[in-house]
Parts: sequence; C-alpha cells; structure tokens
Amino acid sequence: IGINYSHELMHQKPKGERWLGDILLAMVLYSHFRSEHLLVHHRYVGTPRDPVTARYNEGFHRFFPRVLIGSLKSSFKAEKDMLARKSLPWTDLSNPFFRYWALQGGMLLLALLIGGWLGVALFFWQAWIAVWQLELVNYVEHYGLTRKHQGEGKYEHVKPHHSWNAAHKASNWLLINLQRHSDH
Repeated sequence: IGINYSHELMHQKPKGERWLGDILLAMVLYSHFRSEHLLVHHRYVGTPRDPVTARYNEGFHRFFPRVLIGSLKSSFKAEKDMLARKSLPWTDLSNPFFRYWALQGGMLLLALLIGGWLGVALFFWQAWIAVWQLELVNYVEHYGLTRKHQGEGKYEHVKPHHSWNAAHKASNWLLINLQRHSDH
C-alpha cells in the first residue's frame, strides 16, 4: 500500500510531499521507481523503451526479472542524461540516486538497529513482496498494450487505451484510484 501512496506523492508539486514519496519508496528499497516512473514510463509507456510495459505473450516470470533490471538501468540512464544536458557528470550531488541510496541505506541501518540481522532479513523480505506486488500490478495494467510507431523514433500519443483500467469502487478506494491508471 505504501508504494501506492508514494506514487501519488511523487506526482505532487510540493517538494515535501515528493520527499515523503521518496521515504516510502526507500522503505521497500525501490527508490529508483520515482525516476523510472516519471522520466521513462510516462514518456515511453507502450513502447519497447519502457521496461515496465509487459510484452504480449510475456509471462510474469519473465517480465519480473526483466523489469527489475531494466527499470534500474533506464532510470539511472534517464537521470544521467538529464545531468549531461546541464553539462554535469552523473556523480554530481544533484543526482537523486545519491539521495535514494542514502535513504535506502538508512532504512537498512534502522532495520539492523531495531531487529538485528533477522530484522534486516525481514526487511528485505517485505521489500521483495512489495516490489513483487507493484510489478504484478504494472504487468496487468500494461500487458500487451502498444503504441503505434510513427517512424523516426516517434510513437503515437499516450491514450486511455494504452493501460487497463478498473472502475470498481472498493479497489479504487483502497488503492487510491491506482486502477484508474490512464487518468493519472
């Protein structure tokens, strides 16, 4: 559930709310999701450049490892490219990955201090389950949906039919409208 709230917070304008989203993502060791979602997924959803779009006939057991590796690579590259446009190296402290790593390290240290090595192991387990659930939802929301290629690296604009939606009151209330995916 925390990832759902972090998703909403990362879309907010106030910096404090975006920071709260970063803290929630650090609690599941998936901080790069913010960069991947905002810089890669929004731009490339439904295209081969979006690691989060499940390909037609791709089972979840193949999708999950691909998205874990692909989203980390694409988010880091997106941030590195953004810094390069400002003539800054990826090692510049404005790279949010330094904040992500610090927050995640802080969460692991907190787990160690509170629960010892068992606490760290349980922390990793809950993070794994949370990320698995997030990516299962991403798998369903975009499975097999593609945007038409228009040549020269361009694709048709993102439209509501490029993600699956569900308008069920209970799930939308519990998951703060996550199932109305194309609305965000």
